[in-house]
Formats: sequence, structure tokens, C-alpha cells
Amino acid sequence: MIRRRELDVPELLDEEPVLLLIVSEGGTPLFSQSFIEDESFEDHLFGGFFTAINSFINEKFSEGLDRAIFGEHTLLMNSVPPFLMCYVYKGQSYSAHHRLKSFINELKGNIDVWKTIEKFYQTNQEIQIKDVPLLDSLINDIFIEKTITLDLKQ
Repeated sequence: MIRRRELDVPELLDEEPVLLLIVSEGGTPLFSQSFIEDESFEDHLFGGFFTAINSFINEKFSEGLDRAIFGEHTLLMNSVPPFLMCYVYKGQSYSAHHRLKSFINELKGNIDVWKTIEKFYQTNQEIQIKDVPLLDSLINDIFIEKTITLDLKQ
């Protein structure tokens, strides 16, 4: 007879968002959202840094960079041509990965928003929240309030 006992399943803790960045594949930041008050990030430096690392990794290895850890901060990066979507956070990565995927799927699923982002990319302009109002609610729902249900089976 096999003994049955309860398994202790570790609790999944939410990550603490730090920065969300949409960068062109050339390294130009198109959109950034800092989640930390009184903290400024040099978007152009971050964009160039992420792009340079991604280019180097793509050139030397068969797959691109998707995750990097810098002390207590983790960077997730997804290539969605012609963009790189970057999410910097503190904490566990399981839900963070799904949040970034949800954000990308929501953007790509809304043709008007996606075309607007592409238009800003083509004109080499930085996107402000007022330019794409849906971005504000999407970011709030996915990264801050965490009200969008994540598909954890992906």
C-alpha cells in the first residue's frame, strides 16, 4: 500500500515591477514605464545596453537573450519584431514571465494599438501614455493591480 500525504506546494509570490520598456531592434526606446516613484531610468542607455547584449548573444549563440539577473533585479526580454519588450523586476520570475507574455499578447491582439506602436516606430518617436490610452489601463491591469488572469499553462 502506498502512503498518501499532503504535498507542501510552495507559495508563488508576485514580483515587484521596476521598469517596462519597448525598444526598437536598433536600440531606440519607444516607450518606458517606471514602476518606482522618484526613480529615473536613462531609457536610451537601457535601450542601447539591452540591444547590444541581445545582438551579441544572437551572433554568438543559437538563441537570443531572454533573461538576465543583475543583483536583485531580473530582466526579461522578448523579441517581437521589430521590437524588444523588456521587463525589469525584483522577486520571482514565474508570474513575471506570464505577465510579459500577456502584455505582448494584448498589444498584438489589438490591431489599432499595434498599428499605433508601429507608426511611432516608423517615425522614430517616443510613445507617451496619452498617445495610446489603452497602454495605461493594460499596464495597470497586468503589472500593478494584477487583475488580468495569467495563463500559467504556457
